[in-house]
Amino acid sequence: MSDREVIRCPHCSLNQFMTVKKNCRRCHRLFVEPEPPAARGPAPAVKVRVEKMDFAFWMAFVLWDSRKTLGLSARDLGKRLKAPRTWISKVENLKAMPTLNSLRRFCQVLETSPAHLVRKIEFLVTGN
Repeated sequence: MSDREVIRCPHCSLNQFMTVKKNCRRCHRLFVEPEPPAARGPAPAVKVRVEKMDFAFWMAFVLWDSRKTLGLSARDLGKRLKAPRTWISKVENLKAMPTLNSLRRFCQVLETSPAHLVRKIEFLVTGN
């Protein structure tokens, strides 16, 4: 016996299990029409918060962008850092997180400072 909800489409009368998107498998219309925007009330205030994952994403992007700006390949950067090319790729693709020491080495090779990287991230996230 299944505990999934069976529903009848009000538009085409097809009996079916409820879908994740809450639309009919035959006519593709929603089972329940959404409320009009005026009935929902005022829009909630939006808070901008940089999460840990967002920071990691922007750090990886800034490291990648700095490497590309200098015209270095991942292999060249790896040789200068004395690190494998695959590790450089993992850092840039959010599969690995650099330590503070390796971040300092990144900055030396990329001819920048950690503070400059953080200012770049802040500019990208907030626009200021």
